[in-house]
Amino acid sequence: MTITKVNADVLDLADDGYFFTGTVSGAGGWEFVSAVTASASASVIFSGFVANHDYMVCAYGIDPSADMNINAVYGTGGTPTYQTANYVSSHHGVYGSTAIGTSNNVDAEIQIIGGAGTTDVGGAADEEVGFTFEILNPGDSAEKTFCFWQSVCQRADTNAMMVNGGAYRDGDEAVTAIKFIASTGNFTSGKFKLYKRANA
Repeated sequence: MTITKVNADVLDLADDGYFFTGTVSGAGGWEFVSAVTASASASVIFSGFVANHDYMVCAYGIDPSADMNINAVYGTGGTPTYQTANYVSSHHGVYGSTAIGTSNNVDAEIQIIGGAGTTDVGGAADEEVGFTFEILNPGDSAEKTFCFWQSVCQRADTNAMMVNGGAYRDGDEAVTAIKFIASTGNFTSGKFKLYKRANA
């Protein structure tokens, strides 16, 4: 049998001479799972996490109804039960020309943006938030569940606020869900999308 090699830029898969069977799948990349569109929502939840996968939430166009922090908590078990203690986190960033950030020990939630050491997310009409939030193999019950995030906020005073951070809950456990919470008011709007990839 002979093998013919062709350059990708000259292979026309629409040509009737090419026939493919089977299933084409990604090789370790992110796979879309589900999406939630916030509408006057006090929280946004993704659940059903399983072992041997990382998960990432991409959120954008988040319009806070009032000045708030955006927080997160882990859910455990099938129901799930949302845990409100023993989070350890550190975050840093910049607002205008001012460095912001802090480390939190044994907190009731993970502060993604706003809160101690930073500035709250504004509720003015022209203020919006976007972030990515990645969770490493939350279904592994033998390890702590680590997460990290990048966020940016459009402020009414034309200064952007950027906050990056990482966190975990102190204790080995399987995490089955994540809940994003408005500390006051709600998310007037916002698009939240969940992705996963194999971690095995």
